Amino acid sequence: MIRFPSVAALVGALILAGGVAAGPLEDAKSAYDAGDYARALSLWRSQAQSGNLEAQDHVGLLYLAGQGVAKDDAEAVRWFRTAAQKGLADAQFNLAECYAAGRGVQKDPAMASEWYAKAAKQGHAGAEYEMGLMVRTGADLQGVLLEAAEWFKKAADQGNISAQINLAVMFADGQGVAKDDVEALKWLDVVARRLPDADTTHRAAVDKIRAALAARMTPEQIGYAQGFADKWEPSRP
Repeated sequence: MIRFPSVAALVGALILAGGVAAGPLEDAKSAYDAGDYARALSLWRSQAQSGNLEAQDHVGLLYLAGQGVAKDDAEAVRWFRTAAQKGLADAQFNLAECYAAGRGVQKDPAMASEWYAKAAKQGHAGAEYEMGLMVRTGADLQGVLLEAAEWFKKAADQGNISAQINLAVMFADGQGVAKDDVEALKWLDVVARRLPDADTTHRAAVDKIRAALAARMTPEQIGYAQGFADKWEPSRP
């Protein structure tokens, strides 16, 4: 699923690119937060046409969602590609998502993988998670699983909950990494503290695995894992 800009992501768009003034971008963010998508689109498109990469990515997202404009996946891809080719990780990720789902372009797993990899190399947590997922499901060779674990770890460190769960399962089962109940419980404890209360499905599954791990661990090991989770903070790419 394409990720739409959170408040934090939109704040990132205020970073100047190519000498563009921050004022219109702030106005676009405010309009978007207020639900005035037409005004947000107008402001972002103006900056996008001037070469602002973040604005180009936001315009693509609005076209993809049909917010403030008629839904147009192909136009969204055009804007994503414009920013992606100039190196914006968010746009590279969104372009990869379009190739993966066949939205606005013909479905092409190879192209999706290529753009995920470009974004992942810049530290994009979502792309790192997708790379781990692709590698893990591609084969069962130990070396491949190790690479998957490495990608999941990069995304997990940045706070990607899906990556944290996958990494924990790999430690619990010894897939691609040495079997390590403490490492598994550490990450599941981090997840348990961050899952929304409404997400009862994932919470039930996570709690079940945590209980199974704790049953075969010492109190000291459990305490260490809990201490890690208590102090954990997401890293920056």
